[in-house]
Amino acid sequence: MGDHAMIFAQKKPICFVILILGMLFMSVTAVHAISIMPSATRVEVGQPVNFTITASPSPNSQMIYCPIEMDFDEGQGFVEVGLFLEFVTVFNISHTFTRAGTYTVRVRGGDDCDAMPPRSAQTTIVVTAPGTLAVTATPSVVTTNQPVNFRVQVNMVSDISCPIFIDYGDGTPGQELGRTNNDRVFNATHSYSYPGNYRVTVRSTPNCPALDDVQASTTVRVNISPGTMGITASTSRAYVNEPVSFTIQVQMDTSEVPCPVNIDYGDGSGFQELGRVSRDTTLHATHAYARPGMYQVRVRSAGSCPALATAQASANVRIQNFIIDRIQVYFDNNRPEITLNRNDPAPGLFVKINFSGAGLLKAYWEVDGIRKHHVIDHLGGGFQKVYTYPNVPPLPTYTPGSHRVRFVITNPPMEIQFPQGLYFVTAHEPDKLATLLLNTPEDKAILAFEPLTFTWQTVDQAPLYFLRIFEKNTDKDAVADQMIFSAYTGKGTYQLRPEVMNSRLQPGNTYFWDVQGFDSEKKRVAQSGQRRFAFDGKTAFVPGQILLAIHPSTATQGILEALTRDHGLTVLENFMLETLGLEVFIVHTDQDVDVKIMTLKKVPDVELAQPNYIFQTLAEPMNNLQTIRKMIDFEALHKRYTGKGVQVAVVDTGVDKGHADLAGAVVLSENFIRQSRYKIEVHGTAVAGLAGSRANRSGISGCAPESNIFALRACEQLSESKPEGRCYSSSMVKAIDTALVKGADIINMSLGALVDDPIMSRLIETGVEQQVIFVAPVGNNVHAQTVYFPASHPGVIAVAGRTEEKKLFPNETVAAMADILAPSENVFAPIPGNSHNFMNGTSLSSALVSGILALAREKDSALSKETLPEFDGDLGKWINTIFE
Repeated sequence: MGDHAMIFAQKKPICFVILILGMLFMSVTAVHAISIMPSATRVEVGQPVNFTITASPSPNSQMIYCPIEMDFDEGQGFVEVGLFLEFVTVFNISHTFTRAGTYTVRVRGGDDCDAMPPRSAQTTIVVTAPGTLAVTATPSVVTTNQPVNFRVQVNMVSDISCPIFIDYGDGTPGQELGRTNNDRVFNATHSYSYPGNYRVTVRSTPNCPALDDVQASTTVRVNISPGTMGITASTSRAYVNEPVSFTIQVQMDTSEVPCPVNIDYGDGSGFQELGRVSRDTTLHATHAYARPGMYQVRVRSAGSCPALATAQASANVRIQNFIIDRIQVYFDNNRPEITLNRNDPAPGLFVKINFSGAGLLKAYWEVDGIRKHHVIDHLGGGFQKVYTYPNVPPLPTYTPGSHRVRFVITNPPMEIQFPQGLYFVTAHEPDKLATLLLNTPEDKAILAFEPLTFTWQTVDQAPLYFLRIFEKNTDKDAVADQMIFSAYTGKGTYQLRPEVMNSRLQPGNTYFWDVQGFDSEKKRVAQSGQRRFAFDGKTAFVPGQILLAIHPSTATQGILEALTRDHGLTVLENFMLETLGLEVFIVHTDQDVDVKIMTLKKVPDVELAQPNYIFQTLAEPMNNLQTIRKMIDFEALHKRYTGKGVQVAVVDTGVDKGHADLAGAVVLSENFIRQSRYKIEVHGTAVAGLAGSRANRSGISGCAPESNIFALRACEQLSESKPEGRCYSSSMVKAIDTALVKGADIINMSLGALVDDPIMSRLIETGVEQQVIFVAPVGNNVHAQTVYFPASHPGVIAVAGRTEEKKLFPNETVAAMADILAPSENVFAPIPGNSHNFMNGTSLSSALVSGILALAREKDSALSKETLPEFDGDLGKWINTIFE
């Protein structure tokens, strides 16, 4: 409400006398006209308004009191502000409004006046309140190119709509956020390209009285984004004096001052400057090592360069001497001797060389004491190489009798008796060979790198067939054809096992194959032509599938629609990873997956994009039953600890929950294989049984017989006759996320692949922070030089194997990188159908270690990889140290 005051009416000098006379003679005076004039029609709250009211009498009016009333439109109605006499009277009324708004102020003669109806007048007053602006930034401290959200609060009342502008303080043009004439909130987002302190200001324009001279500001501090470095070596194994190439990838914000990039090759030469960079750059370096050993190569910048202050990376290179360990000469019957008829086609002749280290091989083929063909080849990056005797000219078969062949090595120097092969040529002329027709794969086929099946048409005269796979050698100084794999079969089909694929074949390479037929006397009677096939050069993943991770929000649907529209994607499935707070979409693309992922990674709303990688389980059955070596006294150990209350998640193929050994052990079972139901499978049953089979006086007792098993089916068995399982990134991350959400203490992942999976890595890191123990096998590839993922992740306990002969499995190099060794050969395990079998592989080693750690977790609930005692190679001693 306002308040007002009356200022005395202004009259002629004789007004008082007339007033007295009027009262004596009871004259009547009526209002003829009233007018009102304010001192201002627009004021601010608290500013007084003076109203001038002029009242004129009507003609022939008689003297009487006539009250003058005013209504200030504030809800109190009319109030008397003065008395009108017979003469023209002027009133000055002052009033102050306390709230903003538009008011209609009216004045009139009161009801006692003789005028009918009472005379009146009105005017309009607009009362405004000074507007306010406020701006906040979230977050207020960011790194370059990180979005900042601004919230602008406008408080005002105005009869006109006022524009609201924001200036981000970085020289970019100001932005109009919108217009308003009342209270409103505006939002804006901005990113800064350069570090510094920026003053952000919001204002209106002088044309808006309510916000004239009103503005607000806040400050945003922008720091340099921490740059990153990565380094990769052209090979993880090289030999002495062999140049090794290094690629250094630098990612950084644009810097005004170039930053030095330094490299230390780890051989005592110290850090050397490769160059100076001021933006994203790729650098290259080459180095040769003079001595064998394991070298850690490091790259970093100088501390004086803020853009790369914390950036560093490293890679390991093993340098070895060159030693030939074994030489084996054999013919295409896989034996060092063969019998032929005169003028038969020359048999295939091969030499298999096992070596360690790397270096230059110099050798020659010798037939009947005569040098025939020279071989010069650089060996490295493996442990085995097979050479084939050239077809031109072939081994002579026109002279009956015995013929001796040798592969003689001149470098590295060797003082040994070189093995020899013997082929005997009879005087009998050969019969015509039958033709074998090849079916699949088609000639010149491009195949995905996954288990491959060869088929051909059989012939009656050949009960035995010999499949051969060759690799063409492009080195003009080396042998042209190298047989890298061969196998006998009595059928017209042969499937390469996954371990053969991984050890003998490589993605991106081209190979040739043929088939020979033999009769019951092992005489060759049929021959196929030769076909060519190739694998694509990509890491194994589901063709056309990409995993997209997005932080869920109200905008997720719009983001997804834009991604599918702009990038030609089809959504196949989506799921939530609660542990990471990410929503993952499995999408399909008809374009190249790697190229599409590179594009998607640049989209701001995409947290992560990767292929749907394929993993393999790492165990196989034994045909002959042998006794496993007794290494651990579980009977005594189980008197103290049984794993009671410990949750062990088995991320694997399906588990036979109804197996007698697992009765009551499986407390949770879920299926994560897309478009499949939960199935009972071999590998998962074996792994779960080794970890947690119940002590029921039948079958076997697991390492932790009272632990609780989470049977999480993230892999599918490839065939009913084989236990190998195939797993996918999408199913794996769902299973691991479920294990973490459900409170798993130990997560066993008896699988692997030669690829680092980004989403799985994040889940592992989150689980480690929650004190979850992860266990995985290093792999079964005897030719491997690195540990399979996820065992290669630093947060995972990597388990290698030891055979019954106490040999390291899969080989010494990989086993040396493992955290623990456990039995990997002839491990007795449950399989579906209340059965058991002996199995091989580091999958079983991993399962045994998971069970042992479940016992240790019962003893110490804070147990982690870091708190475990150091493993010195003896599993029994290591266990005693844990439980002592």
